[in-house]
Amino acid sequence: MVSKQIIIYLVVLVLVIIGAYYFIGFGSSQPKDDPNAPKPPAGYDIPQGSIHWHPRLKIIIKGEVFHIQDNIGIGNSATDSSIGSDMGAAPIHTHDLAEDPAEETENGRRLHMESLNPQLKPSTLSLGYFFKVWGKTLNSTCIFDKCNGPSGQIKMFVNDKPNTDFNKYFMHDGDRILIVYE
Repeated sequence: MVSKQIIIYLVVLVLVIIGAYYFIGFGSSQPKDDPNAPKPPAGYDIPQGSIHWHPRLKIIIKGEVFHIQDNIGIGNSATDSSIGSDMGAAPIHTHDLAEDPAEETENGRRLHMESLNPQLKPSTLSLGYFFKVWGKTLNSTCIFDKCNGPSGQIKMFVNDKPNTDFNKYFMHDGDRILIVYE
């Protein structure tokens, strides 16, 4: 006859194994990267473990700084909130700008990139992913409803250098991203 203590040990062991299975990321509830999502460029190291990065994004349309809303990617409908480190937040999101609204105009909006495991879904590190969470358009020819043509051209700069990756750009902590339509 099996003792009660052995049964308890076996039940605990099974629960630990099941918990580890999902915690490590093998469970079916873990998000997987979309096969059509942009892939990191050669040489881009996807961080191991969690990240907490703060790139800045500034958008200028026809000479005017475009305001990037508060709380993008926060709430019940936040994309991939299960891998973000904030409860109910997408891996890339914004917070309230109440502390210093002039900061956005001067230096660009601070994006919050918080992920428990960016290796599960590397595309969450791309600028295009932020625009997806935001529900806005960004690609090599358009930002929002402004597209290359007689009325203007889209340009992007990262850390003061021209960049043509647009939505496929994979961000780093401290990046200063400027998108201009003129």
